[in-house]
Amino acid sequence: MNRQHFIVRVGVALYLGDTVPPAKDERSYSVLAERLATGHGYSFPTPWYPFTAADAPTSHWSFLYTAFVAAVYAVAGPHPLAARLVQAVAVFKLHPGESLGHGVLKAAPAAAPIAAPKPAVKAPVRKTAPPAAGKPAALPKAKAVAAGGDDDWESF
Repeated sequence: MNRQHFIVRVGVALYLGDTVPPAKDERSYSVLAERLATGHGYSFPTPWYPFTAADAPTSHWSFLYTAFVAAVYAVAGPHPLAARLVQAVAVFKLHPGESLGHGVLKAAPAAAPIAAPKPAVKAPVRKTAPPAAGKPAALPKAKAVAAGGDDDWESF
């Protein structure tokens, strides 16, 4: 990420301020992070949407991002602006490229042999004759088991 992108991110964070919109997903993450930072775990103080009860553990939201915001809240208090600014700095430091094709992903030529396509593996040679008339060999056995005439699943 270049300096201009960083400035835009910080500008947007300042523009959004220290609040979260009431009916957006961002509100859910902020409330979860605040609860996590104060020792209540991944739970909401009130019923949340139609599927999450109050004070019940939830896994409907990303736990890693919530933990990141909770860590910021634990240090700076429940201030969404602080989380946005820390995120802007983290992205600036961890992703130096201007797009997905630059930066961290481009800076790893040593990993190219690992990601290179592997040669095709040859299928093992069949040592038994194929089933007669193109029917799978297991079909007669499956019919016998389904009819109750044979309950030997080991040989199936």
